[in-house]
Amino acid sequence: MLVTECTTGEEEFIQRIVTRYLYLKQRGLVISPRDWQYICRWLAQNIPLITVLKALEIGFAEMTEHTARVRSLAYIDRIVTRLERERRLMQIGRPKENETKSTSEVMRDGLTRIIAELEEIAKKEGDLAHPISNTILNIRRLIDEIDTRSLDFDHILKRVTQIEDGLFRSVFNRLEEEKKRYYEKKADKTLTRFKANMPEKAIQSTKRKLIKSIVLRDFDLPPFNPLI
Repeated sequence: MLVTECTTGEEEFIQRIVTRYLYLKQRGLVISPRDWQYICRWLAQNIPLITVLKALEIGFAEMTEHTARVRSLAYIDRIVTRLERERRLMQIGRPKENETKSTSEVMRDGLTRIIAELEEIAKKEGDLAHPISNTILNIRRLIDEIDTRSLDFDHILKRVTQIEDGLFRSVFNRLEEEKKRYYEKKADKTLTRFKANMPEKAIQSTKRKLIKSIVLRDFDLPPFNPLI
């Protein structure tokens, strides 16, 4: 039976995935370093919790039919990617009659919308004007590349993530040390219950992604998803 609804949050995101994965796997009590990397990536990519939970159910059901076992989240990751792509394309909506748009055109429109939202934020938050202006410049460059080159879906999303990372670093580096420590402690608190079962690299990687998520949300910066 597939999960049909859930709420999100960094700690719940990790807890729900780990708990359900280990339950379905019925082997072991800890997550491997490799599996932690997949969870970190889904978190960084803002994959909805419901998408990952559905992918787990689908993946284990498929393996059961073939009398095989899901040995790692690598198999689930392929399903997550497929479900997320379908979800994003569904959000585009059906084109009007006699009007069709390629994925690149839709993503260009989405990036243009993100620019407009950032410009509005820059007007209200003067302190963010400089990092936002640099971000807008990078988005415009990406739009130019979309117009002049054949960029595939995954490449565009990767570039968008890189631009978002750059904005986060600019905002975070401008914070006072006390504020930086506040965000670091907040991320540490979220990870407390998981650290015993996480390799050090996974802890640090997840912590960085949590800090990014919290900071961007606190500054009311728009989600960098050109397909929303």
